[in-house]
Amino acid sequence: MRDVYVIGSFATRFKKWPDKSFKDLTRDAYLGVLEDAGLENGEPIQFAWFGNCGMGMWGQANIRGQVCFIPLVREGLFPERAPMINVEGACATASMAFHGAWKDILSGQCEVSLALGVEKIFNPDVDQATMFKLFDEGIDTFDKQEFIAAYQQAAAEAGQSFEPGPGRTL
Repeated sequence: MRDVYVIGSFATRFKKWPDKSFKDLTRDAYLGVLEDAGLENGEPIQFAWFGNCGMGMWGQANIRGQVCFIPLVREGLFPERAPMINVEGACATASMAFHGAWKDILSGQCEVSLALGVEKIFNPDVDQATMFKLFDEGIDTFDKQEFIAAYQQAAAEAGQSFEPGPGRTL
């Protein structure tokens, strides 16, 4: 087994960012990673994983990472032909992206793989109930009662209760 190293990391400040687009936040995070890694551009990057859950609420349901990286490719900051996989796994999205990049390197498929995630959960043009729909769909919506029952059972086994209702995301 080979060693895998994180050579750069960055996080934007956690806030609402009403004046920034997904592309703006992607740029901020990506340039921060390059700077932390001591890279002038992303030329060494051979593969990328892009994590996002909510971009569909803004009308971009597919090819999210590719869309956010188009300006960076055009500026020569990200390799034009680097494959990119979009991942979505509710609260585990970032872990999935990181795990994918780690496996790329561990497997020997490439030497440098990027994991990057971008999220916005505030849109001043959309009411709060609509925005919370993003969280409502982070469960098994096909069998919601079965999902709730499983959580109620797990809570009971831990001596707690799981109570969906008003003012909660379920």
